[in-house]
Amino acid sequence: MNREIKFLSLFVMLAFGAVLISGCLGDNNNGSTGGTSDLYPGSQSYSFPAGYYSVMDIPSEGVTVKAYKTSGADIQTILSWYENKMNSSGWEFQEKYPVTTVSASSTSVSFGGVLFKKGDTGEGIWAWRQSSAGSSETFYVIATGPWSKFSGSGEADQLPSSDQAQGDEPIQRYPGSVMTSYEKDVSDPLYEKIYVDYGTSDGASAVADWYKQQLQSNGWTLDEESSDDTGYSLSFSKGVEDLQISVFKPSETTAYTEIDILYTKEGLPDTDQTAGYEPASRYPGSVMLEYQNESYGGVIAISITYGTSAGVSDVVNWYNSNMPGDGWTSVSTNGSPDDRTLVFSKASSTMLTIEVIQKTAYTEIDVSYWVSP
Repeated sequence: MNREIKFLSLFVMLAFGAVLISGCLGDNNNGSTGGTSDLYPGSQSYSFPAGYYSVMDIPSEGVTVKAYKTSGADIQTILSWYENKMNSSGWEFQEKYPVTTVSASSTSVSFGGVLFKKGDTGEGIWAWRQSSAGSSETFYVIATGPWSKFSGSGEADQLPSSDQAQGDEPIQRYPGSVMTSYEKDVSDPLYEKIYVDYGTSDGASAVADWYKQQLQSNGWTLDEESSDDTGYSLSFSKGVEDLQISVFKPSETTAYTEIDILYTKEGLPDTDQTAGYEPASRYPGSVMLEYQNESYGGVIAISITYGTSAGVSDVVNWYNSNMPGDGWTSVSTNGSPDDRTLVFSKASSTMLTIEVIQKTAYTEIDVSYWVSP
């Protein structure tokens, strides 16, 4: 359950369960502890229902949890007081849950928290405030225990001893690494994508340096590189191929160096991707990529996109040579060397426009056909 859903659950429990709260948090407390050096001044100790902790995502098993109530202080004031106290006591700040408020009718609930770590120990302070007609009190809990209770599963994922997935690898893997996941995406016929992840016990900087040396010595161009506290990012290209390599340092959730690779290759498919009536001969060896046929007001309009490995000039010359034999009359040919437009007509009511465009990995042929009444 995410934090937003938990917060809404808290709102329902607090805003519409005031009777239950009053019964659990009434004046039968364990005595005032306000004024001590460890508690926010004026705090009173209470026994809060454990069920509320899970709603607020507060750990309650294997940790010491103490609940308090105070008046005359808002959430941010309390959290800031504890944040200053923890920082001055050598605790390391880990995470802040910004104060958020949800309101309905005459009732509102606010919630926020801060999380700290010192060595292997974690401590979190969570505070909430219910405001309704004639009443406004702030409650908070302090949870202290092993850091693993605050950081999720408590144990970082370990490096597998062997590959956990398999597939065609677009580039040489880092020596000694193991494949942790693999996915090949061919949903776009013009772009083949391969996602492959590896893991290694070697350091992230050594891995990044190896890829830079290995790929550049094999014809790849390093287009961009960057780094931060989490690791390294490398972008390479070679002709119609692109590589994005992310190298992540070990973290509290992953005990090894992660290598995430996205390989992209642009190119034509081997066969037609669609079908339909073709009003003019297609360039030999080309494949149909897109097709659209529309009729309106007696006008028939057909649009077709082909792809070929031939160059623009070869395609243009072929159409100019072969279209007259099919009864078409050349009207014009214009444009740049990488983008040429040919216009043909047949009788007085039929027009054909062919645009030939040089792409990175292939030549695109866009055919537009019109027949008017």
